[in-house]
Amino acid sequence: MAPGRGESVVYNLSVAQAHTFFVAGEGGDGVWVHNACPTWFRYMSRAEADAVKATGKLRGGRPGRTYWTSRTYKTAGGAKRWNALPDRPEVRVEFRLRGNPKLELEGTKVSPRYGEPGGGREWMTTESVEVEVMRVDDLD
Repeated sequence: MAPGRGESVVYNLSVAQAHTFFVAGEGGDGVWVHNACPTWFRYMSRAEADAVKATGKLRGGRPGRTYWTSRTYKTAGGAKRWNALPDRPEVRVEFRLRGNPKLELEGTKVSPRYGEPGGGREWMTTESVEVEVMRVDDLD
């Protein structure tokens, strides 16, 4: 491969289960590429955040439905409202997924519940969700 000017056909792709992979071009040339690693958010109590940090799993590894979002809310009220949460969250945990859990909801609009309007976006699985915690931020 050589740098140059002009138009080229390009492709944007990602490969499930692999963060790094080799793309070969014509003639055997190729490059190593890296999937983007998006960060996600879950709004929760401080106690749950401590359990997530200790276990490396959302919900502290407890079984059940596990929800998260791609959206950042600056206030606890905003997170509770848009995610239709039953309780006011104390913290926002930013994380990266480790692995690819089987999703039952993928970017689905949050339905109204617990007296909140919803309207945010949510992902959900019933599988255990291993994560790398990036940061924990206190909410108002």
